[in-house]
Amino acid sequence: MKRIHHVAVLSSILLTSLFCSLTFGQVSKYVMEVKVPPASEQTPLSISVEIAQNIQVQRVLLEYRQFGETEYKELEMLLSGRTAVATIPGKTVTPPYVEYFIKFQLAGNEETTFPLENPEVNPIKIAVKGVDPKDAEISFLSPEPGETLSAEDLAVAVSLMFASDAVDKQRTRIYLDGSDVTKEALLSDDVVLYSPKNFNKPLSLGEHSIKIELVDTKGRIYHTKQMAFNLSTAAAIEEEKSSLQYMGNAQVELRNEKVDVTNTAYQRADVRFNGTYKFLAFGYDMHLTNENTPERQPQNRFLATVQAEDYAKVQIGDAYPSFPSLFISGKRVRGVTGALTLGFFNVDVSYGQTERFIEGVTKGLTAYKDSSAAAQDDRDKKYVRTDTSVWYMPYDRGTYSRKFLAVRPSFGSGENFQWGFSYIRATDDTNSIQYGNYPADNFVAGTDLLIALDNQRFKWITQVAFSLENTNILGGNYSDQDFKDYKLANAKTAADSAQGLQDAQDLIDLAKLGRNFLVVNPNMSPLNPTEGFPSLAFESELTLNYFNNYVRAVVFRRGKNYKSYGNEFVQTDIAGVNLSDRIRLFNNKVMTSLSYESKWNNLAHDNSKPITTFNTFNGSVTAYPGVSLPTITVGYGFNTRKNPIDLSMYYSGNKPVIIDVDTIGLSSIINKYSVVPSSDGTNTADEVTNRVFVATNYDFIFGARHSVSATLSLANKKDNTFYKRDQDNLNVSTALTTTYRIPLQTTLSFIVSHNATYAALQDSVRGYLPTTQKGTFDYQTISFNARYRFLNDRLSVLATLAPSFGDFKRFMIQTGFDFQVMENHYLVGELDVIQNPGKENDVIASMMYRLNF
Repeated sequence: MKRIHHVAVLSSILLTSLFCSLTFGQVSKYVMEVKVPPASEQTPLSISVEIAQNIQVQRVLLEYRQFGETEYKELEMLLSGRTAVATIPGKTVTPPYVEYFIKFQLAGNEETTFPLENPEVNPIKIAVKGVDPKDAEISFLSPEPGETLSAEDLAVAVSLMFASDAVDKQRTRIYLDGSDVTKEALLSDDVVLYSPKNFNKPLSLGEHSIKIELVDTKGRIYHTKQMAFNLSTAAAIEEEKSSLQYMGNAQVELRNEKVDVTNTAYQRADVRFNGTYKFLAFGYDMHLTNENTPERQPQNRFLATVQAEDYAKVQIGDAYPSFPSLFISGKRVRGVTGALTLGFFNVDVSYGQTERFIEGVTKGLTAYKDSSAAAQDDRDKKYVRTDTSVWYMPYDRGTYSRKFLAVRPSFGSGENFQWGFSYIRATDDTNSIQYGNYPADNFVAGTDLLIALDNQRFKWITQVAFSLENTNILGGNYSDQDFKDYKLANAKTAADSAQGLQDAQDLIDLAKLGRNFLVVNPNMSPLNPTEGFPSLAFESELTLNYFNNYVRAVVFRRGKNYKSYGNEFVQTDIAGVNLSDRIRLFNNKVMTSLSYESKWNNLAHDNSKPITTFNTFNGSVTAYPGVSLPTITVGYGFNTRKNPIDLSMYYSGNKPVIIDVDTIGLSSIINKYSVVPSSDGTNTADEVTNRVFVATNYDFIFGARHSVSATLSLANKKDNTFYKRDQDNLNVSTALTTTYRIPLQTTLSFIVSHNATYAALQDSVRGYLPTTQKGTFDYQTISFNARYRFLNDRLSVLATLAPSFGDFKRFMIQTGFDFQVMENHYLVGELDVIQNPGKENDVIASMMYRLNF
């Protein structure tokens, strides 16, 4: 009967997936594989992308967001050979899922994404396993989970302070290594105490476990929590603390890529080392590659870390400082980053370089008849000399090196209270290159406050930031006279001059203060920061974790001119509110997630453009029915974009629509069109997108151990303007992984995608017709992967076959091996052949040697 049950469940999942043959797939000529481990709530999530070819890939960016958010955060992925890696911070990893897509910056200033079609609306979803909130009701005080201590020091203390009112604490049971020792324990003031030595209970050295079982007022088991600890001798523990402990690994890789007719060789080396000595922990990470060339930002990475328990930490090299998100997020700083954490007072500092200089590329001396002729050439160029001609050196712009300093003193441990103050200064070195334009300067300052109560079930976090930016500091600071000349340049009357002098005096007064923070000249933005505070940003977040609800409310506002070089990807000129709730039902077997966000732009109320409102709703239900049944998530969402521009007043019957700037010289036929002003036609917005998402996974044993998963994603965008830029995306993916009794594992996956875009047809004079044209991009991919282990698992070989059909055609063959030559020594090889119709085959071969120590 159980066998029939598994067949029925599996068949329903596969049939559902295959029935939806117009499905969601992830395919790109730049991506071979994306590796994502199982995601757990509040646990950092590492994403690894294996790139099919990296000759054209200059930079890889991970765009991600948590459930309920509409804006993506951005992380630069570490690109090593053909592998790009980034880690999503744990605070973003929350149920029911995390969404992401990958952006590739290519040679020639081109970009592509993965998934290829409409990734911002249809990102990839990673299901997140939630932490049972009942776990917070039991807190192991001593020993701590994973702690090693001596048998003489073993005393068990477990806090039940935050146990629910539904729990009868007097019925709590405690187990040591599976044995019920409740009668020997003492329950006092919400704390369970137990000391094995008081009852002459000998315990062997090694691993042991403690389990707490809570019982409700009706005598039913309410919740169980278990943890492990280790026992050793006091002498051994002291010896380990006083001795040097270390471990690490090193690897060297040689790789050759033949893409079309171009061969490129890559060499790279990695070293990772971690250790402890007494109260110190230390580590070193190094990545070297021959891709570290002068015309690119650093590809090599170095990081040395020393930490003194939880009190002090210093990092030298390429670090990613952690500051409130308005100030710094995902920014690499090459230099010194450190933290002093005393609890009552803390300070975080990061000083170094975020960009290294890249000299501009000269194009050869060019002679002009005179300065007027030179001015008509809009290329970037530098004056050289004047003789019979005027000589300039045209060039492609280089990149200035950028110095970066961030400091954040704070008061409070962050457990219940913390008040911090942040300061950032980022300045381009104008002397670092000869051929470049627009060196910049940036100043950011602000404060953040955290208040948490009731074991952080109530948490309020607020951050406020103010910025100034100068987009060209080549001329240095303006003097008082420079400001007067600047404001009087266009004065034509005495009144103009008087007003100009008054405006100049206002700038002079601001400059006296501003020069302490950055270069002040007319390129500063905003030029008057106190008028409407266009460079002010704030965000306030309140979370409540009560009664099986996790409620989150966020209010935010970021002015148009707000800019932090520590987080350059934050959306500005936006304000709004975000509300979400995660509700656990039926003893945590069902979780319902709801979120709603409303935001709007044009905070300065610029009359030349409308205020556009963005509304987004997301809802999902996840069911965890038990180990014998599949987990399933069903979600629905919509988002709208609309502003008050009403074009109906310009429409006349069923005439085609034309923008007024396109009517020049068309007076003879103008009566055949509905003419729309260019400002209204450009800015009009009235669209709605509906989305449906279904995902399921099921682990079972049926002759062998199987894991099957399937996802379906549907999106439909309706554009109600005359542009008629509709979109349809319907996608599904299915995978079955089988682990056999023999040392064999296989994965069979099926991916299909249908994407359609629409747009209003235009006639010969650029008029928009009421009919639409349709473009489609459809493809299907089948992938079969097998891995077999030999020689007592010392050797494993793998092979993958993955043909793609439809509008994207290729046939990928991948083979490889992983061989343990001797203890701690490994040799890894890989050969990929990609058949591209109508082109040369791509062949990628690599060999890697790895040493563990």
